[in-house]
Amino acid sequence: MEASILLAVAVFTIIHAFSLHSFGEWALSPGLFPLIVGVVLFVLSILLLGRRGYKKRSNEGFYIDWKIVLTVTTLSIAYVLLLSFFHFALSTFIYLALFFLVLGVRNLLLLGVLSFGLTLFVYYTFGVLLRVVLP
Repeated sequence: MEASILLAVAVFTIIHAFSLHSFGEWALSPGLFPLIVGVVLFVLSILLLGRRGYKKRSNEGFYIDWKIVLTVTTLSIAYVLLLSFFHFALSTFIYLALFFLVLGVRNLLLLGVLSFGLTLFVYYTFGVLLRVVLP
C-alpha cells in the first residue's frame, strides 16, 4: 500500500515539475530538481511494488502509522503547490517546521533551528553557490 502512495506522489511531483519549467534550458529550470526527485521516487516505488510479489511480509512487529503517512503526504503535496505562490525560503521553512512537528519534535528552539538552518543551507548551497534558480 505504501508503494502505491509513493508512486502517486512521484507521478504528481513529475507532472508538477514540468509545469515549473517555463523558460530556457532544463539546466536553469526550477523544475529540474523536483523532476529528478520525482523520477527517483517513481523508480524506487516500482521496485518496492515488484519486491512485494517475491517476498511476503510478516505483519508481526511491522506497524504503519497511516495518520503520519497521510499527513506527510498531504504536507508534501501542499508544499509543492505553495512553491508557486510563496518564495522558496518561506515555503520550505513552513514545510520543515510542520514536518518536524509531525515527526514528534516538540522542543520549539530545536524545531526553529532545524527548520531555519536546513532552509538556509539548501538556499545557500543551491541558490547562491550552485546558482540554481529556486522556485
